[in-house]
Amino acid sequence: WWAVTLGSIRVVSMNTEVDFSTDSAQFAWLENELQRIDRSVTPWVILGGHRPGVIDSTDGPENRPTPPAGKLNPSDLTVMAELQRYVWPLLVKYGVTLAFWGHNHAYQRSCVWESIGAVNEHDGCVAHSVLDAEGIAVYVEPSAPVSVVAGTAGAKLTVNGVGHDFTEKSLYDFGYVRLTAKNRTHLYGEFQQAGSG
Repeated sequence: WWAVTLGSIRVVSMNTEVDFSTDSAQFAWLENELQRIDRSVTPWVILGGHRPGVIDSTDGPENRPTPPAGKLNPSDLTVMAELQRYVWPLLVKYGVTLAFWGHNHAYQRSCVWESIGAVNEHDGCVAHSVLDAEGIAVYVEPSAPVSVVAGTAGAKLTVNGVGHDFTEKSLYDFGYVRLTAKNRTHLYGEFQQAGSG
């Protein structure tokens, strides 16, 4: 895990493959890192991690094949539940702007997500984006992070979403996300298709 400042953006990267529970060294580091960010200097805080903290996926514990002996490979929904339990409350508490994830080979953008708990039991959305005059999705003063899964760098695409209400946009195309901090109040994100440009 590490953190770096890029202009007005503080990027905080966690390791979803090691312990991030409340008693872990990573959790202590993450909380310390998030609480000490001076938002007057870096108004945008983006958390990144490999496995998604919010994911619309059919890869759940109930249908997960057993991995080879000695190899841990938890499902999308198992890791999401753990990230929601331990990490997401920190993201809400310290006003993280965006949470970026990979692992799932798709693009998914969520609502403003505040809830912690089982995704099938409670929606968790506290706000949705609205379309502006040009058809661009805009989040107006979100009170919690927006989650973006951008695992579309080139491996075979994973089409396994079930259509949960918290997913505002899904794309199954190769590409990446370009972020631009225009100023202290406007951060723009745009999915760039890799194949067509």
